[in-house]
Amino acid sequence: PEYWFYEAALLYETDFAAKFSRVWVVHCPLEQQLGRIVTRDKVSLEHAQKILDAQISNKKKARQADVVIDSSTSIEELEAKIKVALEYLPKIVG
Repeated sequence: PEYWFYEAALLYETDFAAKFSRVWVVHCPLEQQLGRIVTRDKVSLEHAQKILDAQISNKKKARQADVVIDSSTSIEELEAKIKVALEYLPKIVG
């Protein structure tokens, strides 16, 4: 089977999730998420918090997702989790 992956941080906020047969959510703890935004976007912690405040919470996204992956680990552990999820994919797609 062929699979397509689409990265969209605001998938639920824009009601775009309905266009996909399955949704994966990748998340990490709030403190780590804020740190990643500050580093990536070179913004203040306050600005990063405003960005997250405009989004649906990770908990709510996770409840709506078909697959949830915790990205608070090392890159090696994250890759292993993704590999397991990819092996599971044919079972949930059918």
